[in-house]
Amino acid sequence: MKESESQPLLTNNLVLEETLTLVVARFNGNSFHLDKIHKLFWGDDNFFQIEYLRQEDYKTVFDDLKKYTTPKRLLSSVDASLISLYQKYNADKIISFDSHFDNILKRLY
Repeated sequence: MKESESQPLLTNNLVLEETLTLVVARFNGNSFHLDKIHKLFWGDDNFFQIEYLRQEDYKTVFDDLKKYTTPKRLLSSVDASLISLYQKYNADKIISFDSHFDNILKRLY
């Protein structure tokens, strides 16, 4: 891949579900904010791809959760799913504000 070409940004359906739940809770189900999320995930300006986990993917997610969770680094299953996605595609970095990804993978931000 040429340096000028960029890899697609990926996320998965677990992040989608977590985002929808957060928006409903924070904005009391306000449809304005739900419409914004709809445009973000499925609109014309969408800038990333959503990978939908299959049943067999959850074993890998569980294995990563067990491997990387420690008493000092408590990961969620969604966090573990992003580690699995990162490894599956041999990604360069993850975009996250969560420092618990440090020392597992390369994090941007």
